[in-house]
Amino acid sequence: MSEEELAALTRAAGRQSAGGLWFEDSAHVLDPLAAVQTLAAGAAAHGATLSRCEVQALRRRGDQIEVVADGLPLRVDAAVVCAGMGAQPLLEPFGVRVPLQGIRGYHVELPGGQPFLDAPVVYTREHVLVTPMRGRLRASSYMEFAPPGAPPDPRKPARLRAQTAALGYPFEPEGSSWIGARPVLPDYLPGIGRVPGCKVFYAVGHQHIGLTIAPITGSLIADLVAQRVPRLPVSGFDLARFT
Repeated sequence: MSEEELAALTRAAGRQSAGGLWFEDSAHVLDPLAAVQTLAAGAAAHGATLSRCEVQALRRRGDQIEVVADGLPLRVDAAVVCAGMGAQPLLEPFGVRVPLQGIRGYHVELPGGQPFLDAPVVYTREHVLVTPMRGRLRASSYMEFAPPGAPPDPRKPARLRAQTAALGYPFEPEGSSWIGARPVLPDYLPGIGRVPGCKVFYAVGHQHIGLTIAPITGSLIADLVAQRVPRLPVSGFDLARFT
């Protein structure tokens, strides 16, 4: 981080002095929705069929897997479960223990907000992360242990807005906010593997960094589904460690 950039952050936060660490070769996604849409379009261009539906269960049907959804049932040769907190009811009927905990996070956004630095900034004392997005700034914080369906705590986004405003960003005291349950396993490692005895595979429990480690997880799952030796060892991520 240059002296000029650090000085801009210091002035905005109203501090006399500040220190910072710059992590080179890092990156962030400007628009998560656009990233998903691009990946979906790429999959469709390579012959994938995309279907949005509410999946209630997976069932063994001989050598195949039946996907029970709100549309017509679908039978497939193999199924991959990567449904966040929704993975537990899909996998546990197969005898797999999936002790996921929902670690909820909050964020607020500032449309049209301009960053002081063209990179995510973590304010360690305030426990606030400010990220430049496409056409907006996003501020996030908190780890809240609560069921995914529990009502949000209105005090948290209000405090987040106040903290971010105190750092020099023009957040108003009130506005919309987002809350989501991040799926976390007790040892803070993901679950990557296969249900014993059938072709149901899983990629769950990626906690706060699902988007970050999705590419390598996808490669490992592709190896498992194609019955190739995974390019990296995955035995340590098998959910059997919780049985």
